[in-house]
Amino acid sequence: MQNWNLRHFRVFLSVVETGSLTQSAIQCNISQPAVSQLIEKLEAFAGGALFQRSPNGLFITEKGEILAFRVKRALERLNSALTEISPRLMVTASWPQLRALEAVAETKNFTLAARRIGLAQSTIHRSITRIEAEAKEALFQRTSTGILATKSCGRLANAIRLATAEIDQAIADLA
Repeated sequence: MQNWNLRHFRVFLSVVETGSLTQSAIQCNISQPAVSQLIEKLEAFAGGALFQRSPNGLFITEKGEILAFRVKRALERLNSALTEISPRLMVTASWPQLRALEAVAETKNFTLAARRIGLAQSTIHRSITRIEAEAKEALFQRTSTGILATKSCGRLANAIRLATAEIDQAIADLA
């Protein structure tokens, strides 16, 4: 599975909305060159231009529309579930951390989750600890049979799966 950058997707949608690298930079609180580099990375990911550049601004291409549609749906699913746990998670949670959470929720085991996504068990623990610290609540209950996700964690894990499916579908659509 690809290690996507959620911030890149958020900035991309800002550029779609504003039609301007400068306005998106202001809106997302990053530099204009950073926005340009981000768009270039996403264009490499998409296999072509996402925007037509002109003196009047940026205009979304067909590839850009395809990616924007799927990314928007993915982030809507994630944002809803993240906000339910802690609104700050929309800003602080990274894709690798969310992947770790989803893997633990599905496998009910840190070791199996680590194997499933190819990370060290300590990395999985650290990811879950950071998300729980931001949430200010435990997202998993330790039992004699394994680790069980809380209801809100289960909804977030489901949102992560759906967001992953949206991005996977974007990749297929772009191909």
